[in-house]
Amino acid sequence: MIDVGQLAGDAVERFRAPAEQRRQRLSLEAGRAGQNLVLAPPDWIDRLLGVLIDNACHYTPQGGAIRVAVETGDGQVTLQVDDSGPGIPPDQRERVFERFHRLDNDGRGSGLGLSIAGVVVQATRGRWRLGESAEKGASMAVSWPAVRGPRETMATGTEPAPHSAPHV
Repeated sequence: MIDVGQLAGDAVERFRAPAEQRRQRLSLEAGRAGQNLVLAPPDWIDRLLGVLIDNACHYTPQGGAIRVAVETGDGQVTLQVDDSGPGIPPDQRERVFERFHRLDNDGRGSGLGLSIAGVVVQATRGRWRLGESAEKGASMAVSWPAVRGPRETMATGTEPAPHSAPHV
């Protein structure tokens, strides 16, 4: 059982310096510790956060904004990364999870980041929601079933996802 909010805070701190170099505003909204619990290997969720925040930093222009939010409600924990970049055209939203698919040809990256993220989300029983942010950029959200604590895990008999790396 992991706290997605805590992992998001750690990831935001790792990306703070690169974002500041590009004059990007990187913010975190995560509620209080212990509130955003899911059953998933922490290294997988950390990898997912890295891909999402790195993509947001890459596509957000200088002076733009990146918002990382984690909230719990309706039995779900939702991680959302919004940016003020160009967004993802609706006809490309399903294709971004394909291996080697890229929206631009700037020479940066291999087109594997979101493919790996997609495998992580599937392996951890998450659900994607892609859309447009309030600032007309990309909005990428992942939701997982929320876990209240160790007692709930024992009562339901639900086991965490296996800890071997997902196959990409």
